[in-house]
Amino acid sequence: MKEVNNRHPLTLTDLQQVTALSSAAISADGRYLVYVTTRVDMDHNTYRDDINVVELSSGELKRSWEGASPKWSPVANEIAYEAPHNGDEYIWICEIDSDVKRPLARIYESHYFMGHLCLKNFEWSPDGTKIAYVSAAAAPPAAAAVKVIDRLLYKTKGGRGRPAVTDNEYSHIWAVSVKEGVIQPVTDGSYNEHSICWSPDGLQIAFVSNRSADPDNNQLHDLWSVTLSTGHITRHTHHFGTVCQPVWSPNGAHIAFLGTTGQLSTNDSPAEDTQLYALAVADNTYQCLTRSLDRR
Repeated sequence: MKEVNNRHPLTLTDLQQVTALSSAAISADGRYLVYVTTRVDMDHNTYRDDINVVELSSGELKRSWEGASPKWSPVANEIAYEAPHNGDEYIWICEIDSDVKRPLARIYESHYFMGHLCLKNFEWSPDGTKIAYVSAAAAPPAAAAVKVIDRLLYKTKGGRGRPAVTDNEYSHIWAVSVKEGVIQPVTDGSYNEHSICWSPDGLQIAFVSNRSADPDNNQLHDLWSVTLSTGHITRHTHHFGTVCQPVWSPNGAHIAFLGTTGQLSTNDSPAEDTQLYALAVADNTYQCLTRSLDRR
């Protein structure tokens, strides 16, 4: 049999065959694996994210649907994920065994650019009863015919449908009950909060915020936490530099985070290597764990 040679120069159509994989995670009971496939959608000039759930014992693909950022409930076979609903972005819940999907909370995204390592994320509470998420209070107003630029960081970085010029909306922390859908504001005010994570006891949420006098003119993002029952906010670092992506230790004694210590930096491509730090919650002392590694 003569071998057929299908080799040819790369074309735009070939990009549709390229699939990226991400967000792999195993359910709390170990039965399922979730992951995301991302493909080029040539018809709509964008990318399409699909959530896939595989039964580990058989390797069978059990569920597949359009959505992004899937996260397992810590106590049930439910996945929270992001997807559109009536033209707006929402957090959804999917019950894997019954395949029931329902919108839970609308996300209003501010287009203010806080850096590539900033996470406007959502997270399950440790007991699975609530989801905390980052959102503006309302949708940015429609662009006027003439826009007056009065901010230093007026560009959004664009991409995937985002406008070129930023808005003046602030990103805050919200919590929604999974069963009832009751939404509770956790933070407010004239600062942005982002990159959230729950404490193991579910009483606090750690976050990152630039609360300096002129946030547009520096990258002094510090580590904070808020107590949900009282709204009391605790500051853990003071002009550390740029704190990114905190994660609470399982025993609640430490918060690990990525960071750079330069007081003058950029939110785009900082020259300084990003290092890994661990902060003791009891006294807010911290140590760098990766100083000997000359790499990011």
